[in-house]
Amino acid sequence: MTGRIRKLLSSCTRWVSREVRQEELNDFRVAVTEGSGGARIRLSGLLGNSALGICAVTVRTHGGRVNIILRQRLSNGVYSGSFDREFSVPAGVHEVTFGSGNAVIWRREQGRSGYAAVSCQ
Repeated sequence: MTGRIRKLLSSCTRWVSREVRQEELNDFRVAVTEGSGGARIRLSGLLGNSALGICAVTVRTHGGRVNIILRQRLSNGVYSGSFDREFSVPAGVHEVTFGSGNAVIWRREQGRSGYAAVSCQ
């Protein structure tokens, strides 16, 4: 009986997605370009587990912060483990975070003439 339950549960989990943690990513890169309309941030990398793929990207703005969450699931030949996405960061946003833990991956630092200096983490 236990073997059947295990088999049933394992077949169900292929439909379930879960959040990608930053430590699960290989070659995680953050590149930022500043323009007149605000910054553009480009995230790229590769999931450490080749059987999984990125199935969803959620971008939420909370006041002066943008939070980006990637979700993964079994790729089944449909989803890729590599990603290369670009996002707009409006001028009023001062911080970009990754995951539900809100790890800061980019911050617009305040300089003498407003928000000018950019740092990536």
